[in-house]
Amino acid sequence: MSRYPVQSRTATESPSNCRGDVMRAKLSPETFARSLSSVERKALSELAQKEFDSRKAVFTRRKLLAMCLALSDLYRFGDKRLGFVLQGISDILTDYAEQAYTASESRANQTLEDGYDRMADLMQAELSARGINIVLMRMEDEKSPLRCNSTESGK
Repeated sequence: MSRYPVQSRTATESPSNCRGDVMRAKLSPETFARSLSSVERKALSELAQKEFDSRKAVFTRRKLLAMCLALSDLYRFGDKRLGFVLQGISDILTDYAEQAYTASESRANQTLEDGYDRMADLMQAELSARGINIVLMRMEDEKSPLRCNSTESGK
């Protein structure tokens, strides 16, 4: 005998699950997107972008705070020195962003993501030119978001 009894349905009954709710078809993302009007798609896209931007800001803030804690713990940086570091980071990012976005001749065809990769490549090249051979792996390459591979010892 089956553990779950089989219930017979009449021809007029609609299919339902065990809770008595009417079953609904699951839509694929593509089918759902096609069912939306252009206004609804635009609103949904803007909402998703706002959510992505807010989460990105949270993760960036966490990384900067972790860096400040590490500098404070390892090298006893205080308010003044941490302020200089954060201002330096801001200046460096501004300078390298300008280089990354103006260096490409096909800037109009360049995506924002390409610019980020170009910025990272330029900064990595600068470190290598200074004799500092620490490589931060890209997030999609490794499970750990910041994995350092150092080829120097004692520096």
